[in-house]
Amino acid sequence: MLLLTGCASSGTKMDSNQISNIEKGVTKQAELNAMLGNPMSVGFDADGNKTATWVYTRAESDGRNFIPIYGAFDSRMNLQQQMLIVIFNPDGTVKDFNYNDSTNTTRAGIAQ
Repeated sequence: MLLLTGCASSGTKMDSNQISNIEKGVTKQAELNAMLGNPMSVGFDADGNKTATWVYTRAESDGRNFIPIYGAFDSRMNLQQQMLIVIFNPDGTVKDFNYNDSTNTTRAGIAQ
């Protein structure tokens, strides 16, 4: 039986080795851009520090969604999101950062 799946993603997937290489007071934004691509957003915090945010999102339909009738009763979507928020010092080095990686399954359908 052939199972069909659908998926979509945006951003650049990050791994723990990349994040562990970030050094406060040493790593610069250009290095992060080379490693992760351009950030999704750049701005300034309340103290005037430059901030940058990288986001990776992947959504994948469960194969059961494509089974006739069953999919209408119990459909599932597997979601992964990674987010890296970096605050920079005035000299362009990393002042602080926060990284989150979450995976969830959402369910929908008549049975829910």
